[in-house]
Amino acid sequence: MARGPLPQYRQILHPLRTHDCDNEHAFTRWRGLVDFTITSRGTENKLRLGGVAHAARGFWALGRTFRAAVVIPSYLEKLTRDYFAKLGCVELFVLGTVTGAPNITLIFDATEVADQDYDTPLRDEKAVELSDISTALEHTEEVLIFPGTFSLADVCAMLPTTARLHVDVAYDVETPNTLAETQQID
Repeated sequence: MARGPLPQYRQILHPLRTHDCDNEHAFTRWRGLVDFTITSRGTENKLRLGGVAHAARGFWALGRTFRAAVVIPSYLEKLTRDYFAKLGCVELFVLGTVTGAPNITLIFDATEVADQDYDTPLRDEKAVELSDISTALEHTEEVLIFPGTFSLADVCAMLPTTARLHVDVAYDVETPNTLAETQQID
C-alpha cells in the first residue's frame, strides 16, 4: 500500500493499543505532550509531537489503521485529530484533559545516546481530568498504555476486564503495585 511521505507536524502525543471488532484497527491510548528541542546557535529549534508519536507513525509505516484515546491539553485537540487522521487513526477519543501546565518537555540535548537533559515547565502544577469513555472502549481487546500524570487504575477500570494490557513501565510506574491495582492483572 503506497502511503506517500510521512506526515510532518510540530506537536506530540502518547498510546493504548487494541483491536476493534473486525480486528482491522489497532487501538492506542496517548497522553499529549509537546517536545521542544533546544539546539545550538544557528540551528532551528525543533517543536514537534514527541516520543510516543513514534508508535502512531509505526502503525502508519505498517499500513495499519488504529483508534486512539488521548490525554491532551485542549489546545492540542484539533492538531491531534488532524495529525492522527493522516497517520491512519479512524477514531479518536479524548480520555482526559491536561490542566495547569502547557504539557511541554524541553530537551536540551537532541543526541539520543545518553541523558537528554529533559525539563517540564510547571510539572508540579500539571493535573489530568479524566473523562469516562468506557462505552467507547467496551470492545477493546489489547491495550498499549504509556502511563502519565493520571491514575492507571482509573483508566484500566474503563476497559473490559478481559483486555490484555501492555504497559510501558518507563512512564510513571513507580512500583509493581501500580500494575497490581488494575482489574486486568491477576
